[in-house]
Amino acid sequence: MNLMNIGKLNIPSLRATSKSINEPSVSSINPPQVSPRFRNAHTYTGHDPTVLRMLDDLYAAGLPIRKYVDYEALDLDAEKKDGMLGRFGTSVEPEMLPDSGRVALSGLAVGIQGLLPAADEDAEAKLLFLLTAGPDWKIRFWDCWKVEGSQIVSGVEQGDSKPTFSCTRSGNGFKIFQELRSEPVSQERKKSGKDPKASRALERQRQLDMRLQEGEALSSKPLTEEEKQAAAKAEYEKLLSMRSGGTYIPPARLRALQAQITDKTSKEYQRMAWEALKKSINGLINKVNVSNIKFIVPELFGENLVRGRGLFCRSIMKAQSASLPFTPIYGAMVAIVNTKLPQVGELLVNRLVIQFRKAFKRNDKLVCLSSTTFLAHLVNQQVAHEMLAAQILLLLLHLPTDDSVEIAVGLMREVGQHIEEMNPAIGAAVFDQFRSILHDGDIDKRTQYMIEVLFQVRKDRYKDNPAIKEELDLVEEEDQITHRPGLDDEIDVQDGLNIFKFDPEWEANEEAYMKLKAEILGEAEGSDEEDGYESESSSDNEEAVKEREIEIKDQSNTDLVNLRRTIYLTIMSSSAFEEATHKLMKINLPAGKEDELPSMIIECCSQERTYNKFFGLIGERFCKLNRLWTGLFEEMFAKYYDTIHRYETNRLRIIAQLFGHLLASDAVGWHVLSVIHLNEEETTSSSRIFVKILIEDLAQALGMRKLTERLKDEMLQPSLAGIFPTDNPRNTRFAINFFTAIGLGSLTEGMRTYLQNMPKPVVPALPVKEASDDENIS
Repeated sequence: MNLMNIGKLNIPSLRATSKSINEPSVSSINPPQVSPRFRNAHTYTGHDPTVLRMLDDLYAAGLPIRKYVDYEALDLDAEKKDGMLGRFGTSVEPEMLPDSGRVALSGLAVGIQGLLPAADEDAEAKLLFLLTAGPDWKIRFWDCWKVEGSQIVSGVEQGDSKPTFSCTRSGNGFKIFQELRSEPVSQERKKSGKDPKASRALERQRQLDMRLQEGEALSSKPLTEEEKQAAAKAEYEKLLSMRSGGTYIPPARLRALQAQITDKTSKEYQRMAWEALKKSINGLINKVNVSNIKFIVPELFGENLVRGRGLFCRSIMKAQSASLPFTPIYGAMVAIVNTKLPQVGELLVNRLVIQFRKAFKRNDKLVCLSSTTFLAHLVNQQVAHEMLAAQILLLLLHLPTDDSVEIAVGLMREVGQHIEEMNPAIGAAVFDQFRSILHDGDIDKRTQYMIEVLFQVRKDRYKDNPAIKEELDLVEEEDQITHRPGLDDEIDVQDGLNIFKFDPEWEANEEAYMKLKAEILGEAEGSDEEDGYESESSSDNEEAVKEREIEIKDQSNTDLVNLRRTIYLTIMSSSAFEEATHKLMKINLPAGKEDELPSMIIECCSQERTYNKFFGLIGERFCKLNRLWTGLFEEMFAKYYDTIHRYETNRLRIIAQLFGHLLASDAVGWHVLSVIHLNEEETTSSSRIFVKILIEDLAQALGMRKLTERLKDEMLQPSLAGIFPTDNPRNTRFAINFFTAIGLGSLTEGMRTYLQNMPKPVVPALPVKEASDDENIS
């Protein structure tokens, strides 16, 4: 073969498209005759990962796409002994090499479509090429379609010591041969006529040929399903054992291999499921936040948390220690999981306690801080009992140091509000201990200042450190399960749950968890009942349909009582009207029961000793949020005015002030006053008191001038005809006297003018007596 040094060689783009190696060649190849002096180094079929790595290296060297490339970028590394040989020589087994030299096959790119240097630059052609690096430290480019066109890419011109390479196409691959370097034969070998190195090389070649023949025979025989499963399992185990050595496994190859393993009772399948479970749990924990926690938790229950509870605890502890500001979110997630799977919450609390004990003994401040912070939020969520936090606080303050007091202050700030509510005696004892430490003055000034700040936080009732934030209060108190581990108890953290173990009852346990998941997530049970109905007679079907159509009516109004209780507790547990409005909007009101909300707001307001503007602001906010609530509050005005005589004076006064606030803020329309008819026949003492307080409250809120202008509005006159009557002088005088008596006589100017301009009734003339006969005579 004629090898020559041309210095630089331009080669087309490498990875434009990928074709099959079985495509017909562009030019015929005359394979050289394989003589004993040639040794088969390797056979490539186009799927060797070394080829792909070599091509990636070419890309990393700055290879442009669909452009000519200068292979001078592949120069030898002079600082390393092996140079390119060490870089590309990993694909050839040592026993496959001839004794006299080393062959490293760089790679083979098959079916590559690119631009070849031709007269027409737009012409496309196929290119098969490979690179070899021999013991002469020369890198050669091989054109597999035209072997005689092979060139030296890098190195000096050909010398006597350089080996000769040849290429031939065989079946679906290419075989590369190396000619042995000529070496002087010693006198002893000439006399004996034997060359030990040559004989050993021949024996290795014979064994290699036998293995190749056996592999071809096995590949030609179709495999059964059991043999495929066994082969896939064996290769998967081999890949797992190779991971620690740093061997790269292409993801596509790994997924394809895993897809072939379908036997759920096998160890390999269970290991794959275990790895998938670990990745899924870890991914869900890492992406949880305040806005998506309600969507992440159902996905978390979709995984087998009974089997993976150890993975869950380990992952969430790791995530929490890495991001302490997210601890309230992780605490809320654990609280939800604990309501359905208390064994998960118990395991997490136990592990946190053990982690704190170990860190406390090692004086590891960071781990102590993360453990106590997580335990504090679990105590706030009532996953752990407050006595656990008290034990930790007393332990930290028993022999106070700067670090232990700092950790105790941080823990008390997080859990203080909850302890003050649940067990004030514990809080008092802890603060007494802080006070004694502060008075002793044996700690640093910075730590003393932290204790003083803690006392101020307590004085402010932890307004900046609430036990549970509103958006994370996702679990009802009665649904929570509280665990009570002691700080000195013997605790089993079950470290064996962190590692994979073969489960002979895999399918039964998975089926059991699927049923549990259906109960937790409220999924439908199956279609067994429907199948049973189909198998019955038509008459039974009709009866079943009728039974299902029967609507169950609750005559005891239990649902209504529960709804009112929910509204009441929501209102009374809110600290501000914005919070109350936000919570009330989240209540799912049944259809037709929307009026219960404004009714309960009015009832809760009337139960107070004096009027609380808190309720008026809630009503105002609802009326301005939606016209539906405006209409409902206007209906409530008419309803309560008609039944106001049923209420005692104090409640009557508060209800009037509430509606006065709604009218003054224009939350409801003033046309609601049309239900009031101020006359002697249609009013009672209670209704007159109601009107008196209502008008007085409006005058106080708006001022007399603005109130007078509002009452003179032409648009409101039809609605005010009853409260300022002009249809009957008797009713007019009654209204004038009423407003004058309550000190609002200025509102009666229109009625007084009406009375003055009203025509006086004509007095009928007295009948004329007829004179008697005697008078006429006289």
